Parts: sequence; C-alpha cells; structure tokens
Amino acid sequence: MITIATLNAWGIPFVKDRQRRMQALALEIASGKYDIVGLQEIWDVKDWVRIKRGAELGGLKYGHHFTSGAVGSGLVVFSRYPITMLDFYRFRLRGTAETIHRGDYIAGKGIGLARIHTPQGMLDFYITHLIAQYQDDALDEYPAHRAAQMFEAARFINHRQQFPAVIVGDFNVRPDQLGYRIITSLTGMKDVFAGLHPDTPGYTLSTDNPYIQSKSERIDYIMTRGIKAESIEMAFQQIPGTSIPYSDHYGLVMRCQLSQIDSNMTVDQADRQAVLKAILNTLQNGLTDAHRRQARRISQTYIGLLALVAAHLFPARIRNILRLPFILYSLTQASLARYFIQDEINDLKAIMAEVETLVHSS
Repeated sequence: MITIATLNAWGIPFVKDRQRRMQALALEIASGKYDIVGLQEIWDVKDWVRIKRGAELGGLKYGHHFTSGAVGSGLVVFSRYPITMLDFYRFRLRGTAETIHRGDYIAGKGIGLARIHTPQGMLDFYITHLIAQYQDDALDEYPAHRAAQMFEAARFINHRQQFPAVIVGDFNVRPDQLGYRIITSLTGMKDVFAGLHPDTPGYTLSTDNPYIQSKSERIDYIMTRGIKAESIEMAFQQIPGTSIPYSDHYGLVMRCQLSQIDSNMTVDQADRQAVLKAILNTLQNGLTDAHRRQARRISQTYIGLLALVAAHLFPARIRNILRLPFILYSLTQASLARYFIQDEINDLKAIMAEVETLVHSS
C-alpha cells in the first residue's frame, strides 16, 4: 500500500501563525505516516528547508521544490521512493498585471511532475495550484485564466500515459465548475474522494477552520488514473494539543495500489466535445474582457496626456509639480495596454487556437 497526502500549507509570508504551523507540519511529516506528500504555497525557502528536514526524518529522503517565476511556484514534493524524472510547465495565463498586489502575476504557477519509482512500479505524480477565485461566481475575474490553466494541466498530463498517474493540489475549483470537468473529462482522471465518499461534502475550505471567513467549499483534490484507491480521508486538520489548524485549508490522504491496473486514458468523446466548447466560450469571454480593459487603459493614457497639456495653463510652479505625476500615469496606462494586456490577449488567442484544433479534429 502507498500512502499519498496533499495540503495547501498557506505558507505566505506574514500570515497568521505561519512559523508555528510550518514547524508542526514538519513534525507531522516526520511521523513516517506518509510515502509521498505534495504541498502547495511553500513560498519561503526557510519553510522548505524546515519541512524537508522533517520529511527526511520520516523516511521521505527524496524531495523537490519546483522553482519558477519571481517568487516561485510554491509547489514541493517529498517521496519515500526515488524520483527518477522531474518536469514543470508554467501556465501562460496567471492573473493580470493590474492585480499584481495579489501575487498571482509574479508567482510561477504551473504543474509539476515527479516520476517516482515505487515498489509497485513507476508512478507519475503531478502537483498543481490554480489561480484563486477572489469573488463570487458572478464577479469572478479569472474564469478564463482558470480554464486555460486547467486545459494546459490536462494537456501536460496527457503527454504521458505510460504509467499510473495521480494529480494533487489546490485546484481552486468546485466540483460544479468548469475546471473540474476539464481535468476529469480530458484526462480520464478520477476524483478519489467523490468516488469513495459520494455522500460526504469533503470541504477542504471549511467554516470549522478559524482561519476561514468564507463559505465552505471543496477545492483541493487527489485524482488518479490507473490506480486502485483503497481509502481517502481528510488530513492535516488540527495540530495535536492545540486549537490551531495546520493551514487555512484541510488536506487529504489516500491509500492506494498501483499494480495490475490499466493506466490508459478512457474519455467520453461526447463529454469531451462539450467541455472543449465550454472552454472556448469561457476563453472568448475572457478575450472580450481583455479587449475592454485594454481600450479603457488606452483612453486613460490619452486622458493623462491631455491633463499634461492642460497643466501648461497653470503657473510654472504648479505646472512643475503636476508634470511628473501625469507623465508617470500616462506611461503606466500605456504600458498596461500595449504590453501586459496585449500579452494576455495573445496568450488567450493561442490557447483558443489549440482548443479549436481539438474540437475540429474529433
């Protein structure tokens, strides 16, 4: 039996109780309960080192931190068994420069792969963390980015079908949302918790957690292909002897077997076509929104330039004070329109072309 666990560890610098929680997480992994662990939001190198030491004490002497982007991907994997191959794909769409304060744009979010040589054979272990949904569905800013990320994750997985596979992570999608349908319909991956506990909500974001102010949702998953899952349960909830959780998310732990299970992808073609068309529709809406934002930034550029010209109507002392802010404002708006939003538009078009090709080739 192989025991696989996952947790979004909420390792963002300066968040509540981070060092205490990271130390407790390292001790839990050091317990030796787990064979493979995938963590998300390990942003600080010191946390990576601390947890890595704990993992080694627990017999998980193989580990990797997927570095990417300005602040990293936040993704790490620990394994009791040798890691024979590593790969990483960085998502093309990952938020906007206009919302850089949220960190998604500069983070190197993507999907990582660790091929692990287990006693039962090779296992392709995938880990990912998609862009968050910061507002309710009607006001969600990133449905197109999330759909694009999940499509790219599915494509990355489908490039390799030789071995049994598992994907873990914080998908930031509920089971009723498009991203969930993308990963299950396009890859043949099975949601283990839904399969073994169909009548249990399995909230990984829960109002029982004192760090959570929003409603309860299931957005963290373990999904498999070519694996027989024996059990799955919630994990990494309360730190023993305290009232503090390990994270603002709850984790999952699965016990499974790899041997003598078909790892080939089985996909319902009608469902696949429906999902691909839903992706196209979502990306088109995202493209329309990007063009609208670009037009607004261009308008604001001209407003800034007109204000710069109008500043000459004021006395020299006031004009000199106003000139620099107006110049900086215009340059910022022009840069957003010409480079950053245009980059987003080009990526949306590129992914749409890939999806359209799949639709027409089926």
